[in-house]
Amino acid sequence: MTNIVIVRAFQILARLDFTFKYTPYAKIQKQALAVLHGYTDNVIQSRRKELTKTDSQNDLSENDVGQRKKVAFLDMLLQATTTDGQPLTDLEIREEVDTFMFEGHDTTTSAMSFLLGKLAKHPEVQKKVYDEVRNVFGDDPSKPATLAMLNELNYLDLVIKETLRLYPSVPMFGRKMMENHDIDGTIFPAGSNVIIMPYIMGRDPDYFEDPLEFRPERFAVETSAEKSNPYRYVPFSAGPRNCIGQKFAVAEIKSLVSKTLRHYEILPDFCEEPEKLYSEATLKNEKGVMLRLKKRSSV
Repeated sequence: MTNIVIVRAFQILARLDFTFKYTPYAKIQKQALAVLHGYTDNVIQSRRKELTKTDSQNDLSENDVGQRKKVAFLDMLLQATTTDGQPLTDLEIREEVDTFMFEGHDTTTSAMSFLLGKLAKHPEVQKKVYDEVRNVFGDDPSKPATLAMLNELNYLDLVIKETLRLYPSVPMFGRKMMENHDIDGTIFPAGSNVIIMPYIMGRDPDYFEDPLEFRPERFAVETSAEKSNPYRYVPFSAGPRNCIGQKFAVAEIKSLVSKTLRHYEILPDFCEEPEKLYSEATLKNEKGVMLRLKKRSSV
């Protein structure tokens, strides 16, 4: 599907629905969507049946100590109504669930792959992360992570930011001008489509000193590009249409990386090859990110 998205963005015949249906990609897209939507529909219908077996009102009520119970996102959608009191349609629910279930798969995989690769190439950074992980989790590698623990991994947070600066999971995205804008003397009229490229911005020496160096500490200072102007660092986009799953993605990355480091030391591959980056909606290395894992003696 990501490949088809790129094809439709850059090939004129594939961009228009009328001509796209005559291309070989149309059949592939139809088959892929059938799988994706079939999976989502099954999740929705299964949960709907479970809710009908219980008193759905109790699920939203207060618990025994008067605190409001937390509700799963899907449950909230199934029980939500529009402004005119009508329940959301299955299509409306599916579109929201699709966003959560599929938007974060390739993106977090991309980020975690490049992050582990950077830790392998920068053992001094890896040691700092490992020391921080041990300080938070202790010496028991089987200790389960909690959100509170993950929030204490401040240096790992810097490493994630630095990785996404160099390797934004979505290297470019589009926006439509809703009104006229004057940018450096050039008028962009309302209705214009513009492309924002976090990959280029993250490597711009005007925004980041020594941009090709992997230096997580750059995000710790008050003068960092992220803090001086949040629109210079946009791996999750910015503004009202930023990534809806940003906090979840960071927590997911922290969980996997901390778990990996508690059990293994990450080493570079014996035969390192130059990076050949490309994008199919998400940023990838042509031959993947090859690593070696060495089991820690304390495990």
